[in-house]
Amino acid sequence: YVFESAIDALSFASLRLMQGEDWRAAHYLSLAGVSLLPITQYLDSHPGITEAHLCLDNDEPGRDAAQRITDDLHLSRPGPKGFYRLPFIGKDYNRCLLIMRRCRSLASRGRLLGKTIDRER
Repeated sequence: YVFESAIDALSFASLRLMQGEDWRAAHYLSLAGVSLLPITQYLDSHPGITEAHLCLDNDEPGRDAAQRITDDLHLSRPGPKGFYRLPFIGKDYNRCLLIMRRCRSLASRGRLLGKTIDRER
């Protein structure tokens, strides 16, 4: 899994843990931006990797970088294929994690659907 930042990689691992998945069963790579260099170096040193899930931000720079990296992987390498994986809510996986934690907290307190307001007072 490839991310723009370390916090997004850690947040994604936390989301996997929240879903009962083994977060340690995968590789996590932070690009520290949207550069292609870290992923090419990582793939060169780990030739057994067959897929790269690009978990970049759901904004214009993130989507553009995901397209560029996916194109590069498909054109220049016979092995790994790139797949773009958007967070299902929020701009990035850290925001997604924060939203999910907030919803869980509200649900545990019976407040997920809001509270009733007595308008007669």
